[in-house]
Amino acid sequence: GDYSKAIETQVAAYEENMAIGNATHADYNLNNIASGYLSLRDIPKARAMVNRIDELRKLDASVAMDLSSIMGEIYLEENKPDSAIMALSKALEVSRSEGDEYFMTSLHLSQARAYLQQRNFEEASIQLEEAGLLIWKNGFDNQRLTHLQLEAEWLSEKGRHIEAFRKQKRYTILKDSLDRVNNLNRISELSARYESERQ
Repeated sequence: GDYSKAIETQVAAYEENMAIGNATHADYNLNNIASGYLSLRDIPKARAMVNRIDELRKLDASVAMDLSSIMGEIYLEENKPDSAIMALSKALEVSRSEGDEYFMTSLHLSQARAYLQQRNFEEASIQLEEAGLLIWKNGFDNQRLTHLQLEAEWLSEKGRHIEAFRKQKRYTILKDSLDRVNNLNRISELSARYESERQ
C-alpha cells in the first residue's frame, strides 16, 4: 500500500530529475526507492536500485549520497551479519555527525539484529541499550516496537523466557495502541476530506 505508492512517486520524481539533468536529486530518489523496496522486503529490487545509483555516480561525480545504511539492511535480509555490521557502523558514523537521532536509533536496532544473527548477545545488548536511550529521550514509539521485539528475541535466546514473554506482551499492547491511533487519524482525515468535498 503506502510503500508502493511512495515508490511510484519517487520513480516519477527520478524520471523528471533525470530529464532535467539533476543527478543529485535523482540519486536521492533512487535511495528512497531502494528504501521502499527494503521495507517491502524485495531485496532483488533494492539491490537493483543500488546498482543504478552506482551507474549514476559513474556519470556524475557530484552524486555522493552514502549507501552504507541501505547496504547494511540488504546484508541483514541476506543473513550476512558481518557485512551488515560493517556497513551499519559506517552509516552510524555519518548519522552521528549529522545529529539525526531517529536514524541513529534505527541503525542501533539494525546492528542489534545483526549481532543477534551472529549470536553475539553482549554486542546485541549494547546496541539495544543505545537504541533504548534514544527512544526514551525522544519518544520514538514506532522504534519502541522494534526495540521491544528485539529485546524479546534477545531474552529468549538467553533462556529468559518469562521476561521475553513480558516484552512480547508489551510489544503487542503498544502495537495495538499505535494501530488504533493510526486508524483514528485515517478516519479523521477521511471525514475532513468528505466534508471539504461536500462543500
